[in-house]
Amino acid sequence: MKKKRICMALAAALSLSLAISATALAAIPSDIGGHWAQGTIIQWTSNGYIAGYPDGTFKPDNSITRAEFVVMVNKAMGYNKRGNAYFSDVSAAHWAYAEIMKGVEAGYITGNGDGTFRPDAPVTRQEAAVMISKILGLDQDYASAAKYVDYRYIPSWAAGYVGAVSKAGIMTGYPDGDFKSDRVLTRAESVVSLDKTKNYDGKVEEDKDDREVFEDYRLTSSSLSDKIIKGDLIISSSLSNRNVSLDNVKVEGKLIVEGGKTVTADDCEISELEMNRSDVEFDATGRTKVGKTTFEKYGKLSGSGYSRVIIDEEFSSYIELDANIDYVELDADTNVRLLENCAIETFEATKNADNATVNFNKAEVEDMDIYDAIRITGRGDINNMTVYKSGVKSSIRPDHLDRRNGASKPDYTSTSSGDVGYNPGSRYDDLTIRRDERTYSGGRYDDVRVMSADDWVKLKNMTIYGDLTIDEDVENGDVYLDDLDIRGHVYIYGGGQNTVSFEDCEIGGNIYARKDYRATPVGIEFKDSYSAEHFDGTLVIEKNGAIVKGAGKLDNVNVDTDEIVDIDINVKNLYVREKTSKLTITAETIVDKLGISSSSAGSTITNNGTINELNTSQDIKVDGSGTIKDKTGSGTVTPGVDQKISVKGVTLNETTATVEAGNTYQLTATVQPTNATNTNVTWSSDKTDIATVDADG
Repeated sequence: MKKKRICMALAAALSLSLAISATALAAIPSDIGGHWAQGTIIQWTSNGYIAGYPDGTFKPDNSITRAEFVVMVNKAMGYNKRGNAYFSDVSAAHWAYAEIMKGVEAGYITGNGDGTFRPDAPVTRQEAAVMISKILGLDQDYASAAKYVDYRYIPSWAAGYVGAVSKAGIMTGYPDGDFKSDRVLTRAESVVSLDKTKNYDGKVEEDKDDREVFEDYRLTSSSLSDKIIKGDLIISSSLSNRNVSLDNVKVEGKLIVEGGKTVTADDCEISELEMNRSDVEFDATGRTKVGKTTFEKYGKLSGSGYSRVIIDEEFSSYIELDANIDYVELDADTNVRLLENCAIETFEATKNADNATVNFNKAEVEDMDIYDAIRITGRGDINNMTVYKSGVKSSIRPDHLDRRNGASKPDYTSTSSGDVGYNPGSRYDDLTIRRDERTYSGGRYDDVRVMSADDWVKLKNMTIYGDLTIDEDVENGDVYLDDLDIRGHVYIYGGGQNTVSFEDCEIGGNIYARKDYRATPVGIEFKDSYSAEHFDGTLVIEKNGAIVKGAGKLDNVNVDTDEIVDIDINVKNLYVREKTSKLTITAETIVDKLGISSSSAGSTITNNGTINELNTSQDIKVDGSGTIKDKTGSGTVTPGVDQKISVKGVTLNETTATVEAGNTYQLTATVQPTNATNTNVTWSSDKTDIATVDADG
């Protein structure tokens, strides 16, 4: 059964507020000189619509509460008759109760869907737009709102009202092209917006346009061009299965598709599109912009320029989307197909979408917000997925997953039988690099394989969803990796001592150093701390060994070889898992913990840096001129001549003793560890008038 949606005009109709006084102030506020709203503020304070603060200031850039705004609206518009409504957070004792009831009667206040009004919350620009539109009785205008760069971030309940006040010239956007709908309205903006509201004459300055104008239009032929439709444009059902073309047509009302097979709109402006015939394809081409699209019957969208697509009806067949769309809202348990050319910025499956299926066919979604237990099938790419409810099933693993409200992870399922062998986490091709170019830049790939460096090769600004492999055919060539996002593992089979360098990289998997070409180690360099700190896996050194250097600190390094391994970068956990005599920790390098496994018993390690903790249950020797600060485990550490073993602690055989005057008492000190470089104990007394101590305790 379809779930009914309750639309409580989140006309959250605001209550823009301001610090308002019951008495009008004639004095000019002291802090508005040179402010862009100075003139209007002086006029409104003089008229008593709004007041400044007791200290003589106005604070034009401060926010204004919803209750304060209601008071200002009622004063300016002359609303005096009280209505009646219940808001759980506004009692009759609230200072603005009477004014809020006047706003209810005037029709610009309806409260929130949860029965609250939030009188003390600051009013936002989108709330102000809703309220002002209701005061003036403006028609919603999605097309005008769609002109803002951040249109897709304007919530559906406010978008049409934002467009309405923008078209009326009452509220405008910012120089960067954004409307910033969720930004808090300032006191100055409130005054100016309401001044325009109070003086609005209903006239909208239109750009000169020589297109023929109609109020409403029913299209019975297969084409229409160079027209402005002030009301609705209806594509007649008499067109049956004929193709229809619209060219340079502006529809300020609704474009209602009742007929046609494929409707192509080229360079058109469409405020609202209603798909009202089954199995029709609407194709937006050129510079066409469509503000809002709804489906009364199932159909298909293709092309680009769609701002908002709302699917709130149930159908036995699929809605098909093969277009570039800013925002899709799935608000019914209807199935949706996202085809190969579909790219969606935000896809929201609401709490009414329970049991719906979203089928991907190589489509791409940037942000997917899921509020009910839907099913995702097929193959494609989801960058960010946020689940708010458990029970979601998905054949696609998103690049980033966020869980809210205690929701569990999606149940990742296999793809359909037709997709056997496909990696559902990626819709990208593999890349193989051979001897043709030195630099490869940009792009998204599944697996990447470097077959030849031709002395050197550089990969830059790539996203690799699978694994990166440096083939043995690279031999001793150099591979430079710059600004790569690698989601899988890195396998290094070839390269010289300066071979593989990471700069500004993110690595989700492990790095396996497995070079076996000419018995020389591979060089691995983390050129910046960012790359080291954004390496989430383990560096596993095998085969010919490796020379590892760079900035930052690696979390985990495993040594699984008895060949040369030089560590010239700070490491949190360094594990030696095979007997070795060629591991060197270089000067200035700090290893937080060096662990020795059972298979590495008898190893000789050269330490010229600092080991904060050496943990071993095996007997090993440590050469070099470095320092071991702490030793744990049952194994014996034999230091070389120049190796420094720090003192961990000193204990006494007694902590208290009673000695009669003239007698002596022998103290014994034990230095830990017993093989510390310096075990000499210097004795002294801090109260020599009571007792003295000699050099032997």
